[in-house]
Amino acid sequence: MKAVRMTDYGGPEVLVYEDAPEPVAGDDDLLVEVHAASVNPVDWKIRQGGHRASSSITMPHILGVDFSGVVRGVGDNVSGFSEGDEVFGVGAQSRDGGYAEMLAIGADQVSLKPESLSHVESAAIALTGLTALYSLDDYAHVAKDDTVLIHAGAGGVGSFGSSTPGASARPSGLPRAPTILITSNRTARTRWSITTPTISPGSYRPAMWFMTRSAVTFISAVSTC
Repeated sequence: MKAVRMTDYGGPEVLVYEDAPEPVAGDDDLLVEVHAASVNPVDWKIRQGGHRASSSITMPHILGVDFSGVVRGVGDNVSGFSEGDEVFGVGAQSRDGGYAEMLAIGADQVSLKPESLSHVESAAIALTGLTALYSLDDYAHVAKDDTVLIHAGAGGVGSFGSSTPGASARPSGLPRAPTILITSNRTARTRWSITTPTISPGSYRPAMWFMTRSAVTFISAVSTC
């Protein structure tokens, strides 16, 4: 198969597009034909060597934690998936990732792809969506009466965390309608859901001033995305 592999830690020059052995799925794995993969900050941080202490990888290594594709093989211990299923997920940093034609990944890190989303769209939501969900729900335990300050609301994690649809549109498990205060360096995406004190949205610096001078008295959680 073809893959983009890193041969050492360093800059983009360590990435090589080349032939690589097709992965073998273990008993608890799925073998997935990759249709799309996304680029996340964690990928280039691994490439630069920033995660050496927490993630043990073997060179050459295939990056790409986010992916979407089609199941081509099912491990003996796996249930709930069949060959031909369209799936998406986020892999472990220590294993070869989605910058390849085929991927072997633990079945517990994979979900069925929503029919309403393309492979490209699905490959862009797993890591950022789970990070937002974990940060607000599992870690901060945000409740409906809380006020949350989200920095970089136009980014991947920030856009998920700052979405505040009604209860009928909110995925199961997400906090229900807390007050969200967002900062962003993109004027079109900056949004304030409070009215007092009045601040003109549009830049990051006024929001930072507001946070440091007065917001600490009522903000329940802060997310820097």
